[in-house]
Amino acid sequence: MARRRSNRRWTIGRGVPKPAIDAERIWARLRGDVPALQSAFLLEVGRPGRHRFHYAAVNQSFRDQLAPHGIDADAPIVGRTPRDLLPANFASDAEQRYEQVVTSGEPLFYEAGFDLPDGSLAYEIVLEPIGDARGDCTHLLGVARERAVLDQGVAVRESEHRFAALLEHSSDMVSVIDLEGHVIYASPAADRMLGWSMSEFEPGADPAGARTGFDIIHPDDADRVHELLVRTEGARDEARVELRVIKPDGDVIWIEAIATNRLDDPAIGGMVVNARDITDRKVAEADLAGSYEYFRSLVQHASEYVTVTGPDGRYIYVSPSVVEFTGRSFEDLIGSPHISIHPEDADTVFEPLERLSENPGSSARFPARLQRHDGEWRNFELVASRVASGINAGALVVNAIDVTDRIESEAALRESEERFRSAFEHAPIGMALGSADATILRTNAAFASMLGRSPDAMVGMRIADFTHPDDRNRTDDRIQRLFAGEISGYQLEKRYLHADGSAVWVSISVSAVRDADGRALYMIAQTEDITEKKAVRERLAHQAVHDPLTGLPNRTSF
Repeated sequence: MARRRSNRRWTIGRGVPKPAIDAERIWARLRGDVPALQSAFLLEVGRPGRHRFHYAAVNQSFRDQLAPHGIDADAPIVGRTPRDLLPANFASDAEQRYEQVVTSGEPLFYEAGFDLPDGSLAYEIVLEPIGDARGDCTHLLGVARERAVLDQGVAVRESEHRFAALLEHSSDMVSVIDLEGHVIYASPAADRMLGWSMSEFEPGADPAGARTGFDIIHPDDADRVHELLVRTEGARDEARVELRVIKPDGDVIWIEAIATNRLDDPAIGGMVVNARDITDRKVAEADLAGSYEYFRSLVQHASEYVTVTGPDGRYIYVSPSVVEFTGRSFEDLIGSPHISIHPEDADTVFEPLERLSENPGSSARFPARLQRHDGEWRNFELVASRVASGINAGALVVNAIDVTDRIESEAALRESEERFRSAFEHAPIGMALGSADATILRTNAAFASMLGRSPDAMVGMRIADFTHPDDRNRTDDRIQRLFAGEISGYQLEKRYLHADGSAVWVSISVSAVRDADGRALYMIAQTEDITEKKAVRERLAHQAVHDPLTGLPNRTSF
């Protein structure tokens, strides 16, 4: 019985009728469109049975992928069946899917894999039915893509996406320019960094009328930049330059650019320029240079003794003060060892220096005597620091001040104070120091004994505490005027109160000790007990006007 031909109209995708297309014409067109890495094959659909499907055409990639299965890629393939070429299990599964596409008239996507002696292969396969003018499925078009190649393509696309994202959000500018300065490509950062729209620098239809990169380079840098670009004539040569760019608003920024010659690369065809804004760094460098110059000027004109000694113990820098102190030239000192240190100070100097060697970055302060060019030993106060890092790591920096005059002044002051203390303590008359609020700061033994007290007990007492009530007003008024600077001192006879309550007549002479500005620091009082003298004077005055026998007023009194 003859097979009845089906009148089904084959549909592809979402039920859209697929027009009948000549298989040879389809294949001829696809042979140039299918990527070389994708295996494409065309199967002719025959009558149902064991040999229903035959290869009508295959591309070279399909032939190449038969080699792992032990099939000669140059052997005839057209006219053979999948069972003749593919492993039995793979071929059986494949024919079931071919039959599914023929029956349904719908494209089919599936994954398939099989093991080989040296590994395994996995494919993504797409099958599509091709019908004739009456809608009967006459051919199947298949495209098989190796999974590893697909994954590699995905990885490449992801890498390209990451690269594009980096360019999109990078603060550094990447651009491609020709030797005339026209922009072939610029990353988004270029507009943000330079303030110019890069479209203004594209050559366009009229390259001669387009703006070039040299138009916005600072005039003082343009020739230098152009020379560097021209100099990179060899393929992949690289040039680095720092230059200034003028922004649309007139502001000037510094950029650091690295230009690489890629004119020989057809995909690029220009100079690849990587650039970043270094304006802040330039400003900081200028500030640092100014600070360094200021520091250098200070060191050059300072009276301090400054030296820098290398790890080998020899000078690598000395200040002018060192030259003057040693009497040697700068050239003679550089490279020479330490100058003479007094033998008695060796331990004082070298012990802290040893500790500095063990703790780089730390510092130490210590005194030492150094010998001047005329042989005199001078006293110095030194601060030494060991450099921890950088090109001068291990170097010893010493700052020293000549304190000889200060030490001698302090010694003279101590001697003077000692003489004053001795004279104060051992004076035969009473001595006392008082503050502006009339508080006793210090007394000698004679003054304390005069009032029946000890020197320690007197400290902190107010003068009013041991002054006769009738004499307090006179004393307070004179103290206020003394510290106000109205008087330089005063003398007075007054009564103090002895510890036993009796009155002690004293003659006092008070003066103020003042600072360099004339302000009174404290007052010093010299006190003499005149109680007996006062009594004798009163007795003589009484006798002069009274009869010595009767005690009655005499003629003089009348």
